[in-house]
Amino acid sequence: QINLATVNQGGLVRADSLVDRGGRILLDAGSAGSTNLGGTTQANGSLAGTVGGNIQALGQTVKVLDGAQVQASGVAGGGTILLGGDYQGSVANGVPQAQAMDIARTASVSADATVRGDGGRIVAWSTGTTSVHGHLSSRGGPQGGDGGLIETSGRTLDTSQIEVVAAAHSGMGKAGTWLLDPEFIYIVHGLAGGPLNGVTVTDGTLSNVLSSGTSVTLQADGGAATGSGNIVVDDMGSNPVSIIHSGGSDVTLNLYALGNIIVKGQPPSTIVAAIPPRPVYIRSSNGRLNVNMWAGYGGTGTGGQIELGDYVQIDTRGGNFSLAAPNDNSALGAINITGGNTYVNTAGGDIRLEGRNVEASQSAAVRIFNASL
Repeated sequence: QINLATVNQGGLVRADSLVDRGGRILLDAGSAGSTNLGGTTQANGSLAGTVGGNIQALGQTVKVLDGAQVQASGVAGGGTILLGGDYQGSVANGVPQAQAMDIARTASVSADATVRGDGGRIVAWSTGTTSVHGHLSSRGGPQGGDGGLIETSGRTLDTSQIEVVAAAHSGMGKAGTWLLDPEFIYIVHGLAGGPLNGVTVTDGTLSNVLSSGTSVTLQADGGAATGSGNIVVDDMGSNPVSIIHSGGSDVTLNLYALGNIIVKGQPPSTIVAAIPPRPVYIRSSNGRLNVNMWAGYGGTGTGGQIELGDYVQIDTRGGNFSLAAPNDNSALGAINITGGNTYVNTAGGDIRLEGRNVEASQSAAVRIFNASL
């Protein structure tokens, strides 16, 4: 354990385990200090039956520098790596919250099972800006085991150029999860690793992560900013938004919003004839893709709508499709599937729609018009 106003780790720190669990490394610069990880910080379980250890890098600001490696992998399962805070900022276990957290582009953070076992847990968290650009891995073991959990969260979030894998090896377990938990989320068209702005996520990044065998949960928890708590999939550019799972394994895409979820493409231009429709595609070309959308998620009162507007095309290839807005009391209805050229095709997967109205004078809880399910 190191507890100082500034912690700079630029060499090799090891707490590998020779027994049934990995060791513990705590680097804590305090509530007004900075922790900077370079070199190698390692708490691996290298012998039969051992799991990865526990690494915590804490402080007012936490950085994992270019070229740094943070490892808590183990033969029988991945360990736990907490960078800036605990899962969803929990302080129940006495882990303080950083105000800023950064993982550089060539940094690597891993909590893999190296033989048989589940992937571990990696959390990159802050109350302010969390910037994660490196490689994060929490894989299940090649001889069996589920993928782990990777969380990248903050009030604002930048995940440009990130590489995330929380998968099981083919046929050896269930997909793990990448959780993004900022105030609000926009999903737009862009190449994987393309430029992002705060809480904007590109379809290319989501496609790559899903295709790796990793499920994705996008959770907009709300805050003071305009549009806070909403998830919007709506690209005003010249190309369609395409979230494509092509990896072969079964994965899940969850959109959970404290506020509203709005998914809509763009119709052909009525001004410039050369501009065709720009749909939103959410589909699988190989393997089942479950799609869940929940508006008003985590809310204690009423509110939260789901809108599937024009030119939304969803193909799950046997995966389930679920829309839930159980707390809404708006006059338009909790779930609105009203756009032209909009369809949902599950190819045998379940379809579940759950809406609610609280006044008899309001419209139906679920409205479907000019769309196909």
